Amino acid sequence: MAYVKGSLHVVPLAVDLRKRSELGAEVILPSSMKHLDLERLNAEEQAILRAGLFDHGVLVVRNQQGFDPNVMPQIGRFFDETALGIHSSGDKMVTEVKNILSQNRGARLHRAPQVSVIGNGKWTGYEGLPDLDLKHVEELDDGFTRPYRWHMDAPLYERLPGYVTSLHSIQNPDLPDQELQFPNGEVLTVAAGATAFYSGARAFDLLTDEEKEFALNTTVQYAPRAYEWMLDCKATDDGLTIARPGREKVLEDLPKWSWDNVHAFPVRLLVSLAFGSKSDRKWKGFSNRLKL
Repeated sequence: MAYVKGSLHVVPLAVDLRKRSELGAEVILPSSMKHLDLERLNAEEQAILRAGLFDHGVLVVRNQQGFDPNVMPQIGRFFDETALGIHSSGDKMVTEVKNILSQNRGARLHRAPQVSVIGNGKWTGYEGLPDLDLKHVEELDDGFTRPYRWHMDAPLYERLPGYVTSLHSIQNPDLPDQELQFPNGEVLTVAAGATAFYSGARAFDLLTDEEKEFALNTTVQYAPRAYEWMLDCKATDDGLTIARPGREKVLEDLPKWSWDNVHAFPVRLLVSLAFGSKSDRKWKGFSNRLKL
């Protein structure tokens, strides 16, 4: 695609990074812009940025140290004008003991309370926060790692999932690459601390006709506060499903909930039909009822 020299443009990531996912592109900022600033983009550049996300699913903006965290909720509203001013899991999701995200020992930024801080290790004085002792998934034996858990950033309760999740990497681990092993024996080399993405559209294309029919005509009703409900079930090493079914919490032990806030979604969610894209999300372990 042609573009004006020095203006914002979007370039697909290299094949070795995209692999078979059909995801990923890099945003090249205007030559006069060091950090992403949505307000300084002209109408054409804004349109290119929006189309880039829906065409490629994942956008990467490099070299953003010093980036203003207040821009992160602005990014959400840029792609979705109905986006709320809080995290979809609520304003206490990193501090409420019964919330699964509190297990990360994360925090919220004082100057951008919509932004959560997660990671691994001890941190002192970051953004004026108290001492942090962040927790994330640990390395497995022999240099292997595993996904923390495959998911989309949806609360599956009360609030609808947002169109966009924004991540800002402050410091990457200075460690050798690790290996991720799938159940079929395939091994994928990944950078330490990496965030992996998969394409729901690609996953749907790989289904049989019978499986596609099931996905198109089945609705999943999620358990109340689904993440907390299955907290003790643990994840399998590939992060795709739960390792200990039967250990779900009884409903009385969950944080306060009501049936009118319980969500039910099609197995296949249709996202942004205006761009001709469809996205299939599967959450094994979160559901307690299928509607066929």
